[in-house]
Amino acid sequence: MLYWVDRVCRRPTHPVKGVPPVASEPIPGYLDFMRAILSLSLLLAGCGRETASSPNTAPPPPPVDLFAADISTPPAGYKPNPLYKNPRYARVNPEALQRLAQSSANIRLNHLTQPPATAVFTAKHAQVEGEQTVVGNLHDTPGAMIQLTYKDQKLSGRIAIPGQPELNIRHIGQGTHVIFELASLNPSSQDGD
Repeated sequence: MLYWVDRVCRRPTHPVKGVPPVASEPIPGYLDFMRAILSLSLLLAGCGRETASSPNTAPPPPPVDLFAADISTPPAGYKPNPLYKNPRYARVNPEALQRLAQSSANIRLNHLTQPPATAVFTAKHAQVEGEQTVVGNLHDTPGAMIQLTYKDQKLSGRIAIPGQPELNIRHIGQGTHVIFELASLNPSSQDGD
């Protein structure tokens, strides 16, 4: 590489009309300047450097659980929808809702997946009624998608994992949420004409 720098920084040895030929000699100062620039660029490329425009490299905070408590029964007066398959009931962790308000939140999906997967949210959208919708994926699960909409202590959403039934979350009152799969309707099993 220095050979080419040396070749470029020397005066031409080929004859130029009207100018007597001169011995090949470096242009004063240019050779040292080019070597310094090359050395500096190789050093910066090899070692790297952090600038004000570099992204924050601090590790993300550890994930928090989405649900604070598992509840064995629904609130009084709640009638389960017959299309809800494998319903479970839980209360939302307030710390998880605070974390959802931040960008790139890490939330552990306890009571949803076994073992609990960690959701990484990459987009956030404000809705008309003041709700916030976050969209992301599951860490280490290719093709998985999660979408949650929340306001105050109410949460709804869906989680799609390839090869598994889609999970849904709905608020059903008194701070309780139902987690369920939708039962598929089988048209051949219905009576009809």
